[in-house]
Amino acid sequence: MASFCFVAFGGLLAKANPSNAGWYLFLGLISGMMGDICLAVKKFLSGASAAIINVFGILSFMAGHIFYITGLCHAGNPNLLFGCILWIAIYVPVNIFLLKKSKKSPLNARIMGCVYLAAVTFMFSTAVALLSIQQNLFSGLFAAGGLLFLISDIITMYNATLSEKPRTLRAVNLAVYYAAQVLISSCIYYF
Repeated sequence: MASFCFVAFGGLLAKANPSNAGWYLFLGLISGMMGDICLAVKKFLSGASAAIINVFGILSFMAGHIFYITGLCHAGNPNLLFGCILWIAIYVPVNIFLLKKSKKSPLNARIMGCVYLAAVTFMFSTAVALLSIQQNLFSGLFAAGGLLFLISDIITMYNATLSEKPRTLRAVNLAVYYAAQVLISSCIYYF
C-alpha cells in the first residue's frame, strides 16, 4: 500500500533529522495511512459497518491534518491572523459550492464534510501563513503539499456528490493525493 511507503519514508527522515515538528508530521502521515486503510476496508462492507468505518477514516484524516497544523506551529511562528483570513477566504466559497452539490447527501455526511473541510483548509492556510514569514525549503514544500491535499480532498468531496464516478477524476485525485504525500513526507527532513 502506498500509504505505508510514505509513512516508512517519513519515519526514516524523522529519525535522520529528529525534531518535534518532524515527529508531528510523521504522526500526521500515520493518521493518513489509518484513514486510507479504513477507506480500503469500507469497500468490503455495507450498511452500518461501512458507515462506521467511513467515519473512522474521516476522523483519522482529520487527526492527520491536526498533527500537521501542530507540526507547522512547532516549525515556526506562522502569522495566524493572515492564516485565519486566508482560511475564511478559501473555506466559505468552497464549502458553499460543495454544500450546494451535496443536497441529496444525508445531513450527517454534509456536517462531517464541513468539519473535515475546515480542518484541511486551516492546515493549508497555516502552511501559507508560515511560508509568508519563513521562506525556506520546508515551508515551500509543505505549502505545496498542503495545496495538493486541499485539491485532492475537494475532488474527493465533489466526487462523492456524483451519481456516476468518472474514472479519470479518481485517477487525477490519486495522483494529486500521492504528490501531496511525497511533498509532506519530504519536508520532514528540512527542519
